[in-house]
Amino acid sequence: MKLDPYEYVSLVVPGSVVALVLTLLSPDVRDVIAKDGIDLGGFGVIVLVALVSGFLLQSIGNVVEALETKLGLNPSELLRKRESGPVSAAQFQRISRLLKEKGLGDIAEMSASDWRAARGEMAAEVRAHDSNSRLDIMLRMYGLGRGLVSAFILSIGLTLLFPDAGAIRWKYLAVLGIGLVLSYARTRRFSQNYLRELVIGYLRSSGTLKPIARAEAASDD
Repeated sequence: MKLDPYEYVSLVVPGSVVALVLTLLSPDVRDVIAKDGIDLGGFGVIVLVALVSGFLLQSIGNVVEALETKLGLNPSELLRKRESGPVSAAQFQRISRLLKEKGLGDIAEMSASDWRAARGEMAAEVRAHDSNSRLDIMLRMYGLGRGLVSAFILSIGLTLLFPDAGAIRWKYLAVLGIGLVLSYARTRRFSQNYLRELVIGYLRSSGTLKPIARAEAASDD
C-alpha cells in the first residue's frame, strides 16, 4: 500500500486549529500541552490531538456536505440540474451526450445517487488514462478546505463553551468567523474546479475533447 502524506496533512492541519483554540481557551489543556513552552513531548501531544481531532472533524464535513445538498448549494448538484455550474454550456452538452452513449443515462434525469455513481465511474476512467494529476490536486485541496471549515465550526462552538470569566470572547469569535467564511469560499471554489477537471478529463479520455476546452477551463486559484 502506497503511503500518501497528504492524507495525514489534511487531518493534522484542521486538527491543529482545534488544538490551538483549545490551548488558548482552556488553562487545563494549556498546562498539559504548553505550560512552560512547547518541548518535544508537548509537540508530540499537539500532533496527536491534531490527528485525532482532524479525523473526527470529517464527520462535521459530512454534515456540511449533506446540508449543501439539501439546500441545493452543492456544486455537483447544481451541475446535474444545470442551474449553474463550473462548465460551459458546450461542455455540458458534450458530457451529457457522452454519458448517454456510455449507458449511464441522461444527466438531467439522474437521481442524486445515480449522479454520484456516475461521477465515480468518470473519475475511474480518468485515472485509468493517467489524466488525474490535476483532478487529484483539486480533490486534495477540497478535502483540506472541508476539514478547515469543520475546524472553524467546532472552534466557534468551543469558544462559546469556554467563556472568559463568564464573558463571551467576541474577538475569538470574530477571527474564527472570518476564517470560516474564507475557508468555505475556497472550499467551494476547489469543489467547482474538481468538477471542471473531472468533466474535461472524462472528455479527454473519451477522445471527445475539443482543443478549445482547455481555454474554457478557469484557473485553479
